[in-house]
This record gives sequence, C-alpha cells and structure tokens, in this order.
Amino acid sequence: MSRNHVDVNVQLLRAGNKIRTSNKMALKSASEGTLIQLPDGTFVTLITNRVQSFVKGVETFTGRVKDIDSGFFTLSIEKNQVFGQINIEYMAYDLQYDNASKSHVLTEIDQTKVPKHTPDPITNKTTSGQTIQGAISSTAMSSSMMSGSVNGTVRVLILYASDVNNINLLASSIIAQMNESFFTDSMDPDFHVTLAGIRNLNDNLAGVCKSHILDRMRLASAPFTNIDLWQNNENADVVLTIATTDLNVTSCPSRSYGRVGGIATMLNPNDTHAVSMDTYAIGDLTAVHELGHVLGGGHENWDVPFLLKQSPSSEHYARGYMSGTGNWQTMMGAYNATLCPFSSTLPNPDCVRILRWSNPGWSYSGETRGVTYTSDTQVPFSADMDAALAVHIPIVAAYKTFPSPAPAAVPGNFRVVSDNCYGLSTARWNSVSTAENYQLLQSTSSNFSNPSVIYFGSARAVEVTTTQNNILYLKVRACNGSGCGVLSGQKEAHYFNGCL
Repeated sequence: MSRNHVDVNVQLLRAGNKIRTSNKMALKSASEGTLIQLPDGTFVTLITNRVQSFVKGVETFTGRVKDIDSGFFTLSIEKNQVFGQINIEYMAYDLQYDNASKSHVLTEIDQTKVPKHTPDPITNKTTSGQTIQGAISSTAMSSSMMSGSVNGTVRVLILYASDVNNINLLASSIIAQMNESFFTDSMDPDFHVTLAGIRNLNDNLAGVCKSHILDRMRLASAPFTNIDLWQNNENADVVLTIATTDLNVTSCPSRSYGRVGGIATMLNPNDTHAVSMDTYAIGDLTAVHELGHVLGGGHENWDVPFLLKQSPSSEHYARGYMSGTGNWQTMMGAYNATLCPFSSTLPNPDCVRILRWSNPGWSYSGETRGVTYTSDTQVPFSADMDAALAVHIPIVAAYKTFPSPAPAAVPGNFRVVSDNCYGLSTARWNSVSTAENYQLLQSTSSNFSNPSVIYFGSARAVEVTTTQNNILYLKVRACNGSGCGVLSGQKEAHYFNGCL
C-alpha cells in the first residue's frame, strides 16, 4: 500500500476534463467517458452511470471502468475537495482530502488476490426474482403497497462523531453508492434512498466499541439522548452513525481487531439503527452493507431460525451470497475464517465485497450470485436479496410519514438545449414546490422502454452526453420523502458533429 500527495484541479473535474494532477494521476475527456492515468502510467476510462446530489454543494459521480468487468468508482466533489474510491481489477485507489496537509492523498491498495470478474448477463436477470415475488404473501406487504401507492423512498439520517473528516463527501458517497447498487441491479427507480440530514454528535465517541455505540443509539443514551427527536424532525426512516476507525479500542466483545467495520439492527420499525466506521464506510462498502441489514438482509450463512430471530418480518431468502471459492461476496456477505477471512487492509485483499445484491438470475465471475429454492425444506440457504428488497423497501419507507404527499406536479418547462459541441447538451426544468429532489431518466428507445436514472438530486440543470449516431430520450420527475411524481413529457438529446 502506498500513499501519494496529489494536486487535483476540481474545476477541470466538474467541467468534464475531470481530475488532473501533477503526480501521474491525470483525468481528461475521452469520447465515451473520462480518461484517467494511473500511477503506473497506464490509462483507463471511467464511464459515469449517474450523478447524484443530496448535500448542497456536493456532487457524486458513480459508474464503471471501461473494459474492466470488476471496475467501479465513486467520486464526490465539494468546493475544492474530491473524495472517493476507484476500483480497478486488482487495485483500488482511495482519494481523500487531508485537512492537516491541505492536499489530496491518493492511496494505492494492491488487491492481487481478487479475480477478474465477468459481466452480469442482461437477458435473464429477473427470472428468479419474478418467481419468488409471485409467491410472496400479501401479508408481508406494507399498507402503502396494498393501497396501490408505493412509497419506496427510504430517508437516512446520518449522525457523525466530531472527529470524522469530510462528512459531507462521505455522506453523499454512501447514499450514492446505495442508489447505484439498486439502479445497477435494475430495481424500480421508485426504490431508492435519500439523505434526510447530517448531524454532528459533538462527541468523538472515544474508546467506545461499535456494539456499544449501537446500544447507546437504541437506548437514547448520551450522546444520542435526542435521537428520537432528531429522527422525527427529519422524518428519517433510518439512522446511521459514522465513527472513526480505531484499532486501539479494546472493549469490543469477541473481537480483537478494535473498532472496525460496522453493526446494525434488522427490519424493525422500533429499532432502525446502523453504525459504520469511516474508513470502512465506502472502503469496504460497510455503510451500504449495514443499511442492508436495516432493510432486512441477513448474512449468507444465516439459517432460517437465526434470520427470523433477528427479524421475524424478513423474507426467508433475504440474505447475501458468497462465491464457492470465497474470492467475492455480494453486499450482504459476511466475513468468516473459512472462505472469506476478515482483513484490516482495505479493500479486503482476500475476499472483495461487490456493489451488487444476491440474485439467482445474475452471474458474477462465471458463477450465479444467488440461490433459489422452491421448497420450504430447501429454504435455509436460498439467497435473492434483490427480490427481498422489493418487499422490504416499502416497509422501511413507511416507518416515518413525510409531511407532504409525493409531488403531483410535473416539472414545468422541461427542455434539452444542445451545447453545440459533440454530444453535450443540458437538460433544464422548473422547480416543483413540494419536491426535495428530481430524477432525470434516459432511454435509447423512442418508446422509453427500459429507462435508467442518470441524475438524482436537487439541481434543475444537468449535463447529458449523447454518443455519435445515437439519440437519447429523456424525462424528468419530482420526488420527496413520500415518493416520486409523474414523468414529464419526452425530450430528445442529439449529437452535434463538431464544436462551435
């Protein structure tokens, strides 16, 4: 593992030339994405899937690395600070702003034991999910689903210890990563998370084990005395606490690693709490994993009695999946001494956690990443977290009632204006009074089939990029804590051959 101080031109990053540094980490425009030069001199292309913005002044870019099946990235920008991680096959690159040196630090981490993965097939991705959902009892559904009005917006309140750095960037990255996992797995865009708020605990939680932090949250003891009030004021369905990683904390029961990783409760309207350490939050996808517990997900090795002991409301197939070789695991996978040992080196060099949920209809690294059983006698190790989330998300979204209904109005004056420079255009729309956020969706089909979310956030002007010989079809809608409204009329973005 190596650490290098790098210079980052944030203006170029926002403008499309992306990051350019004086220390062999340069980003410049590529025809279909953003070209990045790695410290070893090689180039790769980052292709943005989504831009998300939930904190004023912060934009988060998530996407994939071209031609590298396992590659993905999350980069958040606030003023002149960039924060995030780029995973490229056997290597990971953490980029963070160091307040002490007033510079960006690029940490290179070797993942030589991580295999090269094969992409998910598109053709059969929903087969098992549809089979399982067809057999789900209506009693497992929330009242909002039964009424025909599905609220799939899960609002997350983030609390943080006073010694946690870059909280706006970290919080934005967590929310964006979770949405990226939902949208990449082709879940309904109505199912998403959003940020209810960020609050400083004014306490560094020094020497407190993660399990004790969770206990204090549940018991509303200091510094969480007002946690119920905070949650109610923000209409937050879930509360996540971020504390600093501390290898010297020795009070943690049955653990010798110190204060690392995270911990959470499971699918309980009276206990909606999760904890993640700061370096693990996105470095090992721990924050999304712990939020997955709150959404009713169990580890891959939990049998039915243990799963239901944690949450009687969880579906029996709500668990993660681990590869047979132990080289990778889905979001709800758990570390164990046999196949996937825990590591204090991030990302885990022996067993990578992928930004995907278990689903028997999809494969990864040439292996199906889930298990479907149709008989109750086979249920103990079935795994289809994608299908379980479709049931659990509306339940959690109904924990707190947002004060106003989903926006009824469609964003007005929706238009797409060409920048007269190759594929660049700007989509704009008017505000909706009851909206917190907006979703911009695109399709490559004129009938708007298989749309994907390309922007989610509070902005009302978003740059879109069209490739040569193609047309993008765009629609926008307004969202708040009660869900999203109706899609607007359709607009087109065209490629301009040249640059005026």
